[in-house]
Amino acid sequence: MFSRVLSAAICGIQGLPIFVEADVSEGLPGFSMVGDLSAKVKEAQDRVMTAFRNSGIQLRPKRITVNLSPADIHKDGSSYDLPVALAILAAYQLLPMETLKGVLVAGELGLNGAVKGIKGALPIVQLAKKNGCHTCILPERNRTEGEMVSDIHIVGVSTLKEVLHYLQKGTIPGKIKKDVYNIEETEISTEEESDIENAEEVSDDQEESDDSEEEIDDEEMDHCNHEWVQTGYAADPDFQTGYAIEQECKKCHLCKGIEISQEEFEEATKEDQESYADEGCEYEDSEDAEVVE
Repeated sequence: MFSRVLSAAICGIQGLPIFVEADVSEGLPGFSMVGDLSAKVKEAQDRVMTAFRNSGIQLRPKRITVNLSPADIHKDGSSYDLPVALAILAAYQLLPMETLKGVLVAGELGLNGAVKGIKGALPIVQLAKKNGCHTCILPERNRTEGEMVSDIHIVGVSTLKEVLHYLQKGTIPGKIKKDVYNIEETEISTEEESDIENAEEVSDDQEESDDSEEEIDDEEMDHCNHEWVQTGYAADPDFQTGYAIEQECKKCHLCKGIEISQEEFEEATKEDQESYADEGCEYEDSEDAEVVE
């Protein structure tokens, strides 16, 4: 049985029509491909037959011959896998030939039957439109690129089973459910973005509130009726004598130092002495105090 599927080759930035012809006959079982093919294209026979087996498609052992026409154009790349597979299935009469009329097919097949992306999808779709095709079957990865061309139906597929289901029934299983799922994902994503924006607004408000509290604290400190309490003695190089009494306000916790002489400092730090009456403070010994000479 003979079959033919339209595909395309990329020459520069233009697409050239390539007809994938398949013939299945009785005789010694085998698989041969002809038509000025590169090593990548010849490897298609292994990818296609393995994809058939892993997709649950059982074929009777026969002699399979595939020709990529015209033979004077060198074929390269892996985009012929899918049209070769469909041509073989049509030659086995597992796929009606009528479903392939007016359809251009391109795509790479994985060993598990997955349809992988290809290069040059845009010129391929332009070629399909130029040749009067009503549909172009591409990998799902290239669907958006193909839809840039108007007035032609682009079908994005992910597996070999999806291609067969579309050609036999005109739909791809799970496509509507997948679209609904994407819409739900978009809604969830929008809600998450709204939550992030609200969190950022709360954070900004909190920062403004903290800034205002700091300003209030500064104002309170300026108008505070200080109540000083001595916290100790220290060697302070800011004063000429190098010694000071450390004090802190009980209300606003402002700290300051009162300059004293070296004799006063040494006398105050000898033992547990009484406070300086004129300063109104109690003495606290500071073991870490250093003498600055």
